[in-house]
Amino acid sequence: MEHCSKFMIFRITNPIGHTNNTHTVVNYFIKNIIEKHKFEVWKKASRNIIDLDDMYLICNEILQQNMFTNSTVNIANLKNYSVRYIIQCIEKHFGINGNYSL
Repeated sequence: MEHCSKFMIFRITNPIGHTNNTHTVVNYFIKNIIEKHKFEVWKKASRNIIDLDDMYLICNEILQQNMFTNSTVNIANLKNYSVRYIIQCIEKHFGINGNYSL
């Protein structure tokens, strides 16, 4: 910010979608469920996730409309999801029960 006359910083929540990045929280769950590795889940944990394509559309629109110049913009879903719900959705999608403890 100090070195640019015009900037925009996007602070992004947890994007999900087709990616080779194995270090996202959702990919961590998927990997452990598919490979049947045991992992721990906090009962009250939640995550804010956003579809990668939606994130792109939002960021692109902001850039194309030249909105929020010289600002930091938070890009997030309006809703947080419990980690247990996210895991249940992954289990249902793959038809595999995860090996986790609460």
